[in-house]
Amino acid sequence: MSDKFNDLSKKEDNVQMNINLSDLEDVYCLSCAELYPEGELQNIFHQAFILKRLNPLQSPDGKARVIPLPIFICTKCGNMIDLETWHNKFNK
Repeated sequence: MSDKFNDLSKKEDNVQMNINLSDLEDVYCLSCAELYPEGELQNIFHQAFILKRLNPLQSPDGKARVIPLPIFICTKCGNMIDLETWHNKFNK
């Protein structure tokens, strides 16, 4: 099993992507767009974490765990950005 992992990592090391960051689309806060329709679109976020507790009965090793889930908070309005909602709204 470890040989398969090593083979996969070797293949991934050879992958090269040339991405121009200025060609990428910005993600904006949808809450700010609704609250401040005439204002500048807000695209600056803080990273935070939601902590979830894994019950020992659900854990594979029988021990309780705390699982951090990364989220993004708008620096202007404080709302958590939902990337799935944003993606669905702008990619129909």
